[in-house]
Amino acid sequence: MTAWTRGNIFKLIELYRSHPSLWNPHRSDHKDRDKRERKLEYIAQQMNMPIEEVVRKIRNLRTQLQQEVKKVKEKQCVAPSQLLDKSYRSTWCYYDALQFLNTGDEEETVDVTNRPNTSTRNEKFTFSQQKQYAIKLYKQKKEEELLLKLQKIFNRSKTDNQIFADYVASSFTNLKHEISRSRLRRRIQKAIMEAEAEDAILSHRSNTTES
Repeated sequence: MTAWTRGNIFKLIELYRSHPSLWNPHRSDHKDRDKRERKLEYIAQQMNMPIEEVVRKIRNLRTQLQQEVKKVKEKQCVAPSQLLDKSYRSTWCYYDALQFLNTGDEEETVDVTNRPNTSTRNEKFTFSQQKQYAIKLYKQKKEEELLLKLQKIFNRSKTDNQIFADYVASSFTNLKHEISRSRLRRRIQKAIMEAEAEDAILSHRSNTTES
C-alpha cells in the first residue's frame, strides 16, 4: 500500500478535484451514489490504496481545511479597536490546493472511472513537481500584488530608486520567519558592500581618467 507522503497527498487532491461530482453538491450527479462510488474506486486504484483509506484521508483533509479557513477569518476579522491583518494566510501546505472546495472551481475532466487501470507517468505527482508548481503560482501572485501596491501606494513623484527601496523594505517586513529575515539581511548587506566596493573602483577610474 502506498504511504501518505506529501507528494501522494497532492496527487490525491488533484484526483479528487478532477471529479466534481464527489465534492460539488450543486451538480446533478452528486446524489448518484453508484457513480460516486465508482469514482472513489478509481481514485483508490490510482493511489494504490484501499477505498476506505482514501475516504478517510479525504475526510481528514476537508476537516483540516475548515479549521484553517476559520483561523484565517478570525485573523482577518478582529475587533474594531485592533488592526486588521488582511495579509494573513494559512501556512498549511495543502490550503491553496484545496481552495476549490470553497470556491467551487471545476476543471474539465474525462470520465475514466469505467476504464481499466492505465495509469501513466504523467498521472504521478511528485513532491518536487508540486513544489515547483506552488512556487510558480506564488511568484505570479506576488508580482500581481506588487503591481497593485506600486499603483496605489507609491507616489509618482518618487524616483525609481525610492520605489525599489520601499519595495525591498516592505518585502522584508512581510517575511514571517526570523530565519528568512536574517538570511535576507545578510544577503542584502553583502550585496551592498560589493556594490560599494565596485562603485569606489569605478569612481577612482573616472577621477584618474579626468586628471
